Amino acid sequence: MPAAPRHYDAFISFKHSGRGGALTPDADAARAAYDALTAAGVLTFFSPECLKHHGQGRFARSIAAALESAKFLVLVASCREHIDSPWVETEWDTFINDVRSGHKPEGDLVILNCGELAPATLPLFLRRHSMFRREEIDALVHVVRR
Repeated sequence: MPAAPRHYDAFISFKHSGRGGALTPDADAARAAYDALTAAGVLTFFSPECLKHHGQGRFARSIAAALESAKFLVLVASCREHIDSPWVETEWDTFINDVRSGHKPEGDLVILNCGELAPATLPLFLRRHSMFRREEIDALVHVVRR
């Protein structure tokens, strides 16, 4: 029997692996964000952990349900290419559209920059969101907890 749907405070979106299947720097930073958020009591969807409980066969459905329930999206990226990757772009674009449409009136998105991103290099609809460097994870957690 599938696990009951969970409700999340935050959803971490990141590109897990790159060419050749190697982990991206984003995956390491996403893990650090997940550890910090969960230590602060924030119920966080992080696919490598949460899909163990939901089951790999329900991957897309589990991600959609978690994204639907989350109040915050934490976008972790080291470069524009990773932000534009199909799964990552679908997650942040869907989340932003839900906020703009009024479906998530209290929803917000923050960016964890684990590379050399500059606001001017971000897609237009991400430029207005707060960006934190990896060494500022505590500040990011503070914003999400508020």
